[in-house]
Amino acid sequence: MGGSARSVDAASSLGAAVGGRNYSKNFELEADHLGAQMTQRAGFDPVLGAVYFMRIPDPGNKFFGTHPRNADRIAGVRAAVGK
Repeated sequence: MGGSARSVDAASSLGAAVGGRNYSKNFELEADHLGAQMTQRAGFDPVLGAVYFMRIPDPGNKFFGTHPRNADRIAGVRAAVGK
């Protein structure tokens, strides 16, 4: 395989990795949204439960991160239940 083909393969792999990470963050936010709705329907306060995100290290908004920022997760929980 020539240098040009290797470069294209490397770029494709990098693009897939980056896209997959962003995809993962979206799934995490969707899971938080659904979990908040289920928690509320079960009679619990999902916003109070979301305080957990303030107790764990914030993953930040890293380029290769797989999880969204904690503030985004809390905001998503609030939006899911209208608070």
